Amino acid sequence: MADMMNANRLSQPLLALKNIDKSFGGIHALSGVSFDLKDGEIHALVGENGAGKSTLIKIITGAYTPDKGIIAINGTELNSLNPEQSRRLGVGVVYQEFNILPELTVAENIFLEAPPMQRFGLIDMKARSNMAKQLLDRLGTCIDPNELVKNLTVGEQQIVEITKALATNARILILDEPSAVLPSRDLDRLFSVIKTLKSEGCGIIYISHRLNEIFELADRVTVLKDGQTVVTKDVSETNNTDLVRLMVGRPLTDMYPPADNKPGEVILEVNNLNIEGTVFDVNFQVREGEVVGLAGLGGCGRTTVCRTLVGLGKLVSGKIKYMGKPALRSPSQAAKAGMVLIPEDRKTHGLVLNQSMRFNMALPNLSQIGRWGVLQHTVEKQIVDKAISDIQIRPSNPEITAENLSGGNQQKIVVGKWLLTNPKLVIFDEPTRGIDVGAKAEIYMRIRELTHRGIGVIMASSELPELIGMADRILVFHEGRIAGEISRENFSEEEIMHLATATNEESSPCN
Repeated sequence: MADMMNANRLSQPLLALKNIDKSFGGIHALSGVSFDLKDGEIHALVGENGAGKSTLIKIITGAYTPDKGIIAINGTELNSLNPEQSRRLGVGVVYQEFNILPELTVAENIFLEAPPMQRFGLIDMKARSNMAKQLLDRLGTCIDPNELVKNLTVGEQQIVEITKALATNARILILDEPSAVLPSRDLDRLFSVIKTLKSEGCGIIYISHRLNEIFELADRVTVLKDGQTVVTKDVSETNNTDLVRLMVGRPLTDMYPPADNKPGEVILEVNNLNIEGTVFDVNFQVREGEVVGLAGLGGCGRTTVCRTLVGLGKLVSGKIKYMGKPALRSPSQAAKAGMVLIPEDRKTHGLVLNQSMRFNMALPNLSQIGRWGVLQHTVEKQIVDKAISDIQIRPSNPEITAENLSGGNQQKIVVGKWLLTNPKLVIFDEPTRGIDVGAKAEIYMRIRELTHRGIGVIMASSELPELIGMADRILVFHEGRIAGEISRENFSEEEIMHLATATNEESSPCN
């Protein structure tokens, strides 16, 4: 009998969610969702923005209480969890926005909640450092536990976040868009850490919009749509096209609209640009109706160039000509002249999160909706409602606050509000970071529509397929300089990476 009970326990999943319901104000976020995770399994969770992934994760971590359903962890069934219970039962989560303190050391961050103690209530700093090193060694990383977190790369900071979860003895690890903020050189290191944890028996829930990662890492995949479980499959039994169809409800045969635009006159000319010791002797042009892609590894200078073009960076030397005249040197002046930036961090630099969709879209367009210093609410409603309809933001209620929308809809607000200004040059910095395939396809369609109207586009991206699919030519940055320019007929990921790295040498993970 005891043997049967033990075998039963071993066959049980680490985590099982059964018929989970959750509503907010009458809107069903989850309806009858079931999901399970096994020992030593990487289980991918995919779906469009707003499909219910975040709500499901918050139920697992105890942030939300389900209206209905059962949560089972290690065979123990519960109706709900609180965050402390979830941690105690071995659940750890690493969010896309890191939750670390940059002024503290790696070891201090890892053991922030429960540091090893000496007598008389003093922290045992030596033990803390040694324990942190053991955990870091376990993941095959050479991060110094006594280094300040602010001195680490983004990839190293993410590993510190994962190590924090391991310090609480987590056996169920949730990784929310773990690659979204990483430069490509850190991806292999992240994947190695994930595979190490899998080999040790950890169950990993992997959330990502990058479907190629699902096929590289995951054992199974569950698709959510409109708050419901569509299917759970072995990854070996599906493919990219099948997953996209299940996620968006239709096949996306044309992710990238055809490049049928015809570039016109030069609208931007950059000569010998030097920026604060990070960008050197950069030269390029942008024409009407043209998409110029900017590629390169993280820290290569492409974002610095984008920000400087609209007056957000310190120009040391060089010239920027826009519409044949010296570029105006402040963001407001640049916007008034028709040169706008869609920033890479929409939450920090693109939106007022606690304000409504209407407020955010009206903010840069006050000149259109005001008269003699007074807002004309009828005009505002007409302009905002039309923009919401044109760019297909869902739900379409303009009074919903930006923070309560999915990442894809937040990005649409940022794009939509600047398109209302009737720009002549739009600079997109990581235009599809952290959004689903359906929203990506819509953003690409908007970009192609801009080129049809003769608007120039700069697209800085770490997603090589979207640069290849959308750009007319690609400028590849390496260490603050343009390493080369590639025309459409010569596009390839291999050529871009060759120029971006400017070396064929492989570096050690500990270098």
